Amino acid sequence: MTKTFILGLGAHKSGTTWIATNLKKAGVNFPLRKEARIWNNLKLNDDQTLTSIPESIKKLDQKIHKAKKEKSHLKNLKFKEQKKILQNPKKYFTLMSQSALNSPLNCVGDITPIYCKLNTSFLKFIKQGLEEVGFNVKVLFIMRDPIERVWSATRMAIGRKQDSNQVFNNDKAYKLLDLQYNSEKFRTRTCYEATIHNIRQVFREDAYKVLFFEEIIKENSFYKIELGKFLGFNLRPNFGKRSNTSPSFGPLPEELRNKIALEYKDTYSFVAENYPNSKNIWKKSFQLFQ
Repeated sequence: MTKTFILGLGAHKSGTTWIATNLKKAGVNFPLRKEARIWNNLKLNDDQTLTSIPESIKKLDQKIHKAKKEKSHLKNLKFKEQKKILQNPKKYFTLMSQSALNSPLNCVGDITPIYCKLNTSFLKFIKQGLEEVGFNVKVLFIMRDPIERVWSATRMAIGRKQDSNQVFNNDKAYKLLDLQYNSEKFRTRTCYEATIHNIRQVFREDAYKVLFFEEIIKENSFYKIELGKFLGFNLRPNFGKRSNTSPSFGPLPEELRNKIALEYKDTYSFVAENYPNSKNIWKKSFQLFQ
């Protein structure tokens, strides 16, 4: 039986946790949790050697200490495994290959949204390493209307701030969005054209699938069948359960919606040209350009 590796490259706040949950339900293994967070914490040198980023090791040590303190044995083990791999990245391929044997589908995954930043050299390195241990690599990338994605990301950040007893009303929430929607962090995660360009440079057309968040969460969506055909096994998603929900606020002011749409005009244009059905899926946002 062929081993399959599912590599999820994002986008953030676009249903990656929801889809990973349903892949687990189907029998896919995620040996380093849904987000392995390996390749974004490594530097690929010109000679194709990898170097771990000291700050990343430090953060993992803090997580290991916290998990130990909280007596979270499983988290502790996985954080330690992450650290070992960051110190010797080729162990990633060995671990994934071994984990596939424990999946009824012979399938493992790593869906880490920040991988959207990986360049073609990194993607080629990952692809080659996985193929050398016998994997058939399948890439998933999920897009969400840029306006809605940056707003969802902002609301998630607000949720964390509210956990720290900061109170947000509509105006304060809109102000925070206005301050960060065009930041480098937000642009990296929202300019889908860059990620898709890199995917196309490395993977064959039949080895990747670009999806729309707005469609995959629909119970009657054709994506359930289409995605199952792409991956090679049936999916029976739980449409009643949502993951990582964020606080709710009033509708965005039109002036702010217009500003965000203009900021990501190139992304909207790229998506419209390459995925024409987006004009219906993101109809409300495309109307802003008329």
